[in-house]
Amino acid sequence: MIWVVGGTSNAKEICEHLASEGHRVLVSVTTDYGRQLSEFPGIEVVQGKLSREEMEHLIQTHGVRLVVDASHPFAAEVSAGAMQAAKNTEVPYLRFERANTRFENATYVDGYEQAVAYLEEKPGNILLTTGSKFVAKFIPLGAERLFARVLSTSDSVALCEQAGLKPVNVIAMCGVGSVALNLAFLKEFDIRFLITKESGVEGGLQEKIEAANQVNAEVIIIQRPAINYPEVYSDYDLLMDRIKTI
Repeated sequence: MIWVVGGTSNAKEICEHLASEGHRVLVSVTTDYGRQLSEFPGIEVVQGKLSREEMEHLIQTHGVRLVVDASHPFAAEVSAGAMQAAKNTEVPYLRFERANTRFENATYVDGYEQAVAYLEEKPGNILLTTGSKFVAKFIPLGAERLFARVLSTSDSVALCEQAGLKPVNVIAMCGVGSVALNLAFLKEFDIRFLITKESGVEGGLQEKIEAANQVNAEVIIIQRPAINYPEVYSDYDLLMDRIKTI
């Protein structure tokens, strides 16, 4: 059994490829959206947030022989738990992470607090594309100037409302937005600053920056947390070749 730590579109591709080659695959996800993987033959889905102890139990009870961590680049606690669980149970651990692209026409910050501090004295509307869980961190900048693009789930919308945003300031949608769609949002809400995470090209970063450039909106990118992975891949084929050797 190969355990794939889910949370990205890459995880779906990895699971389906492994299952198509005859591997038994177990994938852990945290949302109902991720449960769609269970429709693919050979893939078992476990839903819910797992502690490190629960991860170890999962490895032992499912006969996991390899852990492939394809969780989101910002899911640092998940990766740390999976690495430690694999080490404690003496199971190989491989990390797959989206390739990192550095953009010259963007401002990079080390975290949410630094992003807020950077914007404190800068007027203008702000588009948040960092996820519903982090909307509350930006409320001190003024809820009336914040617009949040979040997943179209009731939980995501509820988190925005709980943080203090009005429904008119919430954009609920799924998937990566095109340049045209991002541009429409920026124009409609007169956005001067777009906040995003360093989630890679697959996360729609390129489209956001291209749209922002067209209206001279400043893009502020929250950098990925620095994690010392024992073995990490950004190339899909190289990862699959490595798995064949285990």
